[in-house]
Amino acid sequence: MKNLLVMTTALVAMSTSVFAEDSTSRVAMTGGVGIEVTQQADDDFGAKTKLELGVKVDGAASASIDLLSTDEGALTIDGWSLGMDSGMASFSIGDQGDIFPGAGLEVVGDNTLADPTDNDSVRVATGDLSLQFGFTDMTDDVSDLSNVQIGYAMTSGDVSINPVLDYNMDTKDTVFGLDTGYSLGDMALGGVFTYDDDIAYEASVAMNDITAFTNGDENDAFQNIGIGWKKDVNGMTLFAEGAYNIDTKDTTPALGLSFSF
Repeated sequence: MKNLLVMTTALVAMSTSVFAEDSTSRVAMTGGVGIEVTQQADDDFGAKTKLELGVKVDGAASASIDLLSTDEGALTIDGWSLGMDSGMASFSIGDQGDIFPGAGLEVVGDNTLADPTDNDSVRVATGDLSLQFGFTDMTDDVSDLSNVQIGYAMTSGDVSINPVLDYNMDTKDTVFGLDTGYSLGDMALGGVFTYDDDIAYEASVAMNDITAFTNGDENDAFQNIGIGWKKDVNGMTLFAEGAYNIDTKDTTPALGLSFSF
């Protein structure tokens, strides 16, 4: 924990020094405290606490580190990135997630969609086009790529379409994803589709802090249904949600609250 705090302090100090002459640069500290209550395998309800701390420098260059402590344990590095933005294109390297679409609420949902490999990566974005190269193990061999993703974000009026392709360098498998959305007044319709070994989907409708969804795949079109409520109250985020598996008759409830700064 001591070493991670030293790293964070050093990042802030270094970033402040490097970007001191850039009036558009800004050093921002972010953090959050949250708790999630979910049903366990033994049917008891357990609470998971989460503590987050981040540092980010905005400007032509950027750097960030996210520290995470779960269940009051030791701090670990949950994500990091180094990047540059030329105005025409942006470049970043780090543990920064991926560009493949996902769905679901805070806890429930997003359980039928394909989920490709997510490792340390290099990402290049220009306009609506994004390209990401994932590493098998960047600390061991920077030439050993695990997967490549390419995505394009399109918006026309109230409609958004984001197709993404993932190619795994080891298995030679190609996975397709499509994230769509449509705004109809106060109502938002969403749909995520993926194709790996089969076609899977999750469709949702949201209105007045309430989101309902259903998901499945080509072999079982309606596997899960669910509903969730989420609202910000004076800086505090509250949520309550649940899902029902139509096949197993299992119910998955979840409650949570968090505060971020």
